Amino acid sequence: MQSLEDTRPEIALGVLKKDAMSELDATKLRELRRRRGFSQEEMARRAGVDERTIRRAELGQTQPHPETLRIFAITLGVDVSDLFAERARTPGMSATHELPTGPVLAVLPFAEWDPASVEPHGYFSSGLLEDLVARLSMMRLFPVISRNSTLQLAHSTMAPREICESLGARYVVEGSIRRDALRMRMRVSLVDGLTGQQHWVETYEARASEMLDVQDEISDRIATSLAPAVLRSEMQRVSRRPPHDISAWDAALFGLWHLDRRTAQDGKLAREHFARALELDPTFVLPWYGDAMSHYADLFNGWSVSADRSLESLCNSASQARDVDPQDPHGYVAGGYAAFVSGDRDGAIALLERSIELNPSAVRARSLLANLLAFRGESDQALRILDTVMRLSPRDPLAWTFEAGRAQAHFAVGRHQEALECAQRAERSGPPDAMVQAMLAALYVLAGDEVAARRCFVALRTRWPEFSIQTIRRILVLMDPRQQQHFLGPLERLGF
Repeated sequence: MQSLEDTRPEIALGVLKKDAMSELDATKLRELRRRRGFSQEEMARRAGVDERTIRRAELGQTQPHPETLRIFAITLGVDVSDLFAERARTPGMSATHELPTGPVLAVLPFAEWDPASVEPHGYFSSGLLEDLVARLSMMRLFPVISRNSTLQLAHSTMAPREICESLGARYVVEGSIRRDALRMRMRVSLVDGLTGQQHWVETYEARASEMLDVQDEISDRIATSLAPAVLRSEMQRVSRRPPHDISAWDAALFGLWHLDRRTAQDGKLAREHFARALELDPTFVLPWYGDAMSHYADLFNGWSVSADRSLESLCNSASQARDVDPQDPHGYVAGGYAAFVSGDRDGAIALLERSIELNPSAVRARSLLANLLAFRGESDQALRILDTVMRLSPRDPLAWTFEAGRAQAHFAVGRHQEALECAQRAERSGPPDAMVQAMLAALYVLAGDEVAARRCFVALRTRWPEFSIQTIRRILVLMDPRQQQHFLGPLERLGF
């Protein structure tokens, strides 16, 4: 039997290639642990992991990193394959990877300084490291090095390049925690392991007495902000690559870049890149998700040549994403949008809730869920969800959509002034958006400001000539018909 000393970071990404379509069977893990006579606490001690890792794995709440699975197997004296439950393969598809295709991320233990303690690395940073690795892994966007590999670097003075070389990572997340009797201040940064460039930095504060209470929220906020920061950095990187020299990950990022430009032509180009990514790797979820969202954008903006065909393509790509990897939250988000446009409220809510279960930091899923609840008349609950989203990701590139969602929630219950203020913030902070302009036009009519209403109406007709009453009805398909008409009536009075 191999010793724990044989568990080297550099092999972490290749350990499970032959079992690419397998995942941890939580029941098997629990039975094997009990057969050895280990409590969860004892197994955690022997494996050198946090007890919460064992508990979450046995509850099926997380799929551990391959290196963590290997440590489980060594600790239990079994082969890694003994821990797996075979997943059904999608017809016509072959597995090419067991991990996300993107760049590898290493989260280092945060340096913790407490004047009352001689230990620079304490219990809070250890728990935070465990939570953060788990949350980032749940996103399934990129591989995350296990806590066991990075914990050994708790007091390291190595440069980011050296750390990345030793761990096989591209990016390093590092931070520090300083606290006194009253306050805790945390600083977190994302560093490129090749260039040493700092791509992102955030500061978080809390009362010292609340540290353990806010640990989950801080982990969520960091994970939610880190993922888009990595994606932005990667998009900048691939934009400098020769078009013929790209991987499936690069092609998917090119597609996302075009999708973010929010034009009909860019939507077509995005689909071409997603198709290229799937040629290179048909088991990669991100391009299936991107393709689904490109068809949703066509429907949302009135760009579809055939709305029925766009809806069919949206539903198909969302379904493929879930079939490829039932544990990836992106497939359920795309499925939520497909069910939403199809008029299946309960189905959409169930899919979005499943996405949030798989990834508690799923901002986009929470945002759409809030809209659906507002359409159902549960505006206060919708606003509470959007408050949580905005707290988790205050600098999110999609933050303007959260304000648009708040505007819709207020509008649905007749709070027109609050809705107008939220819609104005969405317009100021986000890119030009047809639905925001339509909402502003309707709200200005209701407020008696005909000049502002006319300005929004002209901007809407000029920039989005394909956007119509029929497009809005499709977007608001799950809204109560009386609420729909309350939205559309002012636009009709403007001649829309």
